[in-house]
Amino acid sequence: MPRLPLVAALLAALVPCARAQLEFPSRSPRKPPLDSLVRQRAPDFAPTPVAPRATPEFAPEPGAPRKQATRALERDREQVRILPDEHGLWARGANYKLRFEPGRATFVPFLASHSPRNFPIDFSVRRVSVAGQPLHLVPDAKPQATDLRVELDHGAFTERWDLAPRSVEHSFVFAELQHRGKLELELDVTTELAARETVDGFEFSNEFGHALYGRAVALDASGARLALDTELRDGVLRLTVPAGFVSRATLPLVIDPVLASFGIEATPTDTLSPDVTYDTTGTAILYCWEEIFSASDHDVWADAYDPAGNPLYRGEWIDATATYWGRPRSASNGATNRFLIVAHTINTTTGRVEVWGRTRSVTSTLISAQFKILGNAGYDVLYPDVGGDPYPTGPSYFLVAYERIYAPGVDQDVNARLVTANATLQGGVIGVDQSVNTYDIEISVSKSNSSDAWNLAWQRASPAGGNDILGARVAWDGVVVAPTFPVAVGPLDTTATSSARTSARPRSTATARTSRSPTPSSIRPRRPTTTST
Repeated sequence: MPRLPLVAALLAALVPCARAQLEFPSRSPRKPPLDSLVRQRAPDFAPTPVAPRATPEFAPEPGAPRKQATRALERDREQVRILPDEHGLWARGANYKLRFEPGRATFVPFLASHSPRNFPIDFSVRRVSVAGQPLHLVPDAKPQATDLRVELDHGAFTERWDLAPRSVEHSFVFAELQHRGKLELELDVTTELAARETVDGFEFSNEFGHALYGRAVALDASGARLALDTELRDGVLRLTVPAGFVSRATLPLVIDPVLASFGIEATPTDTLSPDVTYDTTGTAILYCWEEIFSASDHDVWADAYDPAGNPLYRGEWIDATATYWGRPRSASNGATNRFLIVAHTINTTTGRVEVWGRTRSVTSTLISAQFKILGNAGYDVLYPDVGGDPYPTGPSYFLVAYERIYAPGVDQDVNARLVTANATLQGGVIGVDQSVNTYDIEISVSKSNSSDAWNLAWQRASPAGGNDILGARVAWDGVVVAPTFPVAVGPLDTTATSSARTSARPRSTATARTSRSPTPSSIRPRRPTTTST
């Protein structure tokens, strides 16, 4: 039986419960994640060594107004970021993304946050000839990044992408020419956007905005310059350099168009779902939030500030790919001075919702690779929350709790997983509450376990009507020390739970180690767990 579209499945899971085995009351639906375009997998991550605190990059001069420091951070978000993954590279500008894979590049213009999805433009070299002789092209040229430049070495020439915050210079560099004569370069251009020729070049547009591929020019090493004839027909862009210019050119010869996007929205991207975390030493505060690039592509950004509200270090994209990352949450680990940011995302191969994460250092701009925390082909797992650990030495972990959809609209469970500060998983799935035919949502984990145990709280549909609030406690090592207990159960409808715990550091190492001793299983038996998530 074909699987329902992902959006429909998620809506079915998150809208008011179906009256199936129990009579559940109605409740407000929550925003589900939508389809993504590119599957992301996490490469290995070398742990970040604990280092002394560095001087913040954006620390203001003594007496400088806070507004000036904030403007510096706003400018930082306008900078280009190049993010490698195992398949190639991603580049994120202020109003575009670029995906580099072997032999091709895909430009994704920002058009509008309310755009239903991304509308990428794919570029790949089709054919190059000089004096009628085709040049040999290296298949699947691997992208290589240096500073703000990405190059693909095609053998006979180099394709170059120079990245600026709001535009891209796309050029072709011929360092050698075996023949002299008319040079023709053809690119395959694939996009759903409507293409038309304008005075400035070629415009790719829809009702949400457009991208402009500018008129190309030819330049040589002596400074000679010539505007080129450019033609776009049937998805093939043809750039032609006249034989006379090629014959006289001092090498290297460069063909140089410019690519830029122009969204119909005059305002910046929509931002939502903020979260904030104090680090355990009290010197840094992490703010993270979600940005809507399009309805199918949400990104996550994180900034660090000091307690006075001044920017620290450099902000960074936790995700800037075409994959949907939704509702980020963060926590801090005291032993390694690292934050963990988690979010739910979508696996386009299985169609399932998963939980992914990324760590970043409190003391510097070092950041891990993206890594999968939870998810398989059996169930959707979504709306994660994460708790940290202020304990000053290891072992210590993050606790990531999440909703597992066992039966959409009827049965959802509360599960959790321990994650190390080195972006690896510890132990198996923790079944916090896997009771049958209970609908558990709105999971909240205390930001800290106070070196002992995390508090969890969640909302459950009451068989009598309305909603109740339940809780549990999970020890620092993953043992459920207090199984499900009532927090607010009764005739009143109680919703939108939140859990908190102080993050004070232990008075002494000896006291802390005593409190960290695992609870004997004979006294506090661990709840059964399952390998399926």
